[in-house]
Amino acid sequence: MVIGVDMTPEAISKARNNAEKNHFSNVEFRLGEIENLPVADSSVNVIISSCVINLSPNKRRLFQEAYRVLKGGRRLAISYIVMTASLPVELQSDIQLYSGCISGASTIGDLVGFIEEAGF
Repeated sequence: MVIGVDMTPEAISKARNNAEKNHFSNVEFRLGEIENLPVADSSVNVIISSCVINLSPNKRRLFQEAYRVLKGGRRLAISYIVMTASLPVELQSDIQLYSGCISGASTIGDLVGFIEEAGF
């Protein structure tokens, strides 16, 4: 079973339509935020994420949630853009850089810190 989570009803609707059109019966889509996953404790085998972490305003909470929902063995596979240096202030608030997953990125040190603090 695959569970997809998105915070917009439009994305959930589109995903459900695509699953139905392609006759996928092992998928489910839930409306929710990655900082408050609509999934029971210790119920997930693997979390896969591709850059959406960069869009989270609370990465610490996001990794705590990932740890909460994962079963023993906890496998987290992420594709993530990281910063090697801080962006200038004027670029940090650039909406195009944010939606492109650039200005919301963390440093490598912060990312490792969030993951370790969550318990991984």
